[in-house]
This record gives sequence, C-alpha cells and structure tokens, in this order.
Amino acid sequence: MNADEILARTFADHEGDAPDPDAVLADVHARLARRRRTAPVLAAAATVAAIAIGASVLVDQHRPDPAPPASTPSPSATPSATQIALGTTWLPPGTVRTTLLQRSYGTETRLYTVSVPHQPQISVQLQVRPGTELTPPGGSPPLAEFGYRQRDLTIAGRPAREWANDAGHRDSSYQLVVRLPDQRIAEIEVFVDFTREGRGAMLATIGRRVAASLQLDRPEPVGTAFRPTHVPSGFVVSAVGRGDLDGTTWILTTPGAVPDGAAVTIRQSPRAFRTGDVPGTVADGRAVRGRPTHVITDGATVTLYVDLLRPGTSVQLTSTHAAVTLAELYRIADGIRF
Repeated sequence: MNADEILARTFADHEGDAPDPDAVLADVHARLARRRRTAPVLAAAATVAAIAIGASVLVDQHRPDPAPPASTPSPSATPSATQIALGTTWLPPGTVRTTLLQRSYGTETRLYTVSVPHQPQISVQLQVRPGTELTPPGGSPPLAEFGYRQRDLTIAGRPAREWANDAGHRDSSYQLVVRLPDQRIAEIEVFVDFTREGRGAMLATIGRRVAASLQLDRPEPVGTAFRPTHVPSGFVVSAVGRGDLDGTTWILTTPGAVPDGAAVTIRQSPRAFRTGDVPGTVADGRAVRGRPTHVITDGATVTLYVDLLRPGTSVQLTSTHAAVTLAELYRIADGIRF
C-alpha cells in the first residue's frame, strides 16, 4: 500500500469527523505560537477549499507585486532578502495553499494547508534554520506520557530524528528534523485536528514523504503586498513574510541583529486605527500621502499608524528599543510602494 492509499483509507475512516474551520484556525495559531523559535513575523491562517480525495495537488502560486518605479529603487528588496528556496515536491492529495511564506533572521518558513471536502484539514510546516543538532521544533520534545516516541532514522540519505505519536492521542502531531549538508537543519511538522484516535501512522507517512521530497535550491519571491523604498542608513532587511491572516510584514535591523532586539517592523492592518490597537500614549501625526496618522509612544517603542494608505490597508510602523527616530519612521512611510 503506497502513501496516497494510506491517506485515502485514513480519510475514509474519519469521514464525518471534520472540525469547524474556526477551530482548525485556532489550533494552527496555538501550535505555531508554541513551537516557533525565531521571532514570529506572521501568524498563519487555515483555508478550507473543496476538491475530492485523490485529485491532483494544486499549489497556490501568488503573483509577485509590481516593482516600484525605476526612479525609486528599493534597497530593501534585494533577492537574498525577499526570496526563499524552501519547498517540497510532494504533499498529500487535496487543495493545497501556501498560507505562510517567511524569511526571518536566517530562517526560512513555509506553511501549507491541505483541504479535502468533508475531511479534516492537514497543516504541513517546513522550516530551515542554521545548525547541526537534531533538536525538536520548539526546543523541547513532545511528552512521552502523551504517547510520543523519539526515533533516529535516515531520510533521503540524511540523518534524521522524529517524534511520532502512535498511541492515538487526540492532540497529536508529527515532528521530524533532518540534518542538511550545509550546516543547516530542516524541520517538518504535520498536524491535523481529528476527533477520533488512530491517525498517528498517517501523520508519520506524510512527514517522512515530505522530508524526502524537500526542495532547497529554487528561490522564489515571497510575494509581498508592499515594500519600503527607504531603508534607514546602516539597516538591512532581517525578515520579510506574508500570510493569509496578517498580510505582509517587513523587519529592518542593523546587520547581525537578533530577534527581539532593536528593529523597525512594518506590517499591514485591514482597518483604520482604533484606540487600544497598541499600548501607549496616542497623538495625531502629520499626514502621509494625504492619509491621517497616529503616533503611539510606549517607553522606547514608537509606532506610526497610517490610516488606510490604500483602500482596505493601513500600515503600522514600529520602532522598538529606540531603533530609529519618529522622523525616520515618516521617511519609511512616505516611501512605501504597493
């Protein structure tokens, strides 16, 4: 029995167990919040679509946004900063969406969601980070008392370690780390919200096959909705990403900066400013391209919120640990191009 037949049979056994989409979304958020090691750039949203079991895998491809005018070149949008090469040639049958694509402080992350009508949604997260140790995602192994076991194995000729749940615990997932030949570690996580027992073997089947089909040498654009055309002197792009929930986010820092240090974060928001969106003292600021702004000060953190810079999209620019001045935040906001 091949992997696709195993998946099809498991889906059939659990027909009627599909959870509420909102519950799946909440579960994805909770798992990512627990397991991410680098500063999170984006949250991930689960997307439910319709296609029959056994249909071809359809990978959602987002068209890259138009480049800014030639007269305003973007020093931040270099290929190394805005592309990632992490992917896979195999995913379970169903409608596949890339719901998170991110490059953050040297770590590349991609999150897929695989949907089949009336069946539980599968989430597959890929991550490549610097390192050589086969440590589990999140730093701590899943608890043996919940049915997880650790096992060393070889995937596509590479040393690997997995944490699998064969005991059928309701809140299980599958985790696999693989040592790459260039001082990097690949991590694969597979999770799904079945409401009955008996899917541990299916998750392991998916995770191992995805790991054996990794692609690490085909750079593609992140596909951001906007980009800055002004980057403060001495700053570089340390993180850029897009996700179904939070849209586009950029993080600018000095070279060699670490997560949670001084940084400028530029992120989308779908609504106009509301008191309480961010903590601190609020004051009205000068207009940016005719749009009202709000300045929020909270100690060494300053946020410039530009209301609806384009229809349906506000932009929030935050300087943490006094990374840059408010005047510099305005320069960045003035140079944003969609």
